[in-house]
Amino acid sequence: MIGNREKDVSKFLQKSLNMLGLTYVDLYLIHCPVGFIGKDDNDIKPKDEEGNTVLDFETNLEGIWRGMEAQVYMILNRSGSLLLSFFFFFFFYP
Repeated sequence: MIGNREKDVSKFLQKSLNMLGLTYVDLYLIHCPVGFIGKDDNDIKPKDEEGNTVLDFETNLEGIWRGMEAQVYMILNRSGSLLLSFFFFFFFYP
């Protein structure tokens, strides 16, 4: 969830593909609509000085979606699916 920024989508997708030993995925999923603010790309569970998770409350969901669409249509050059999971209705319908 530290990759929940439009500019990071490509980098973290490639990182996941490398770790899985794959060249593409058939499904790209956003599971949780809140990002973390990590110190670097490997800080997957960032904590503050008191041990609290550092959340990014300014996560841009539309930006993440645009970044994901770009991967499906331009970089992956395959038909694929995007999926939202664990999202609440009010995120999309104010």
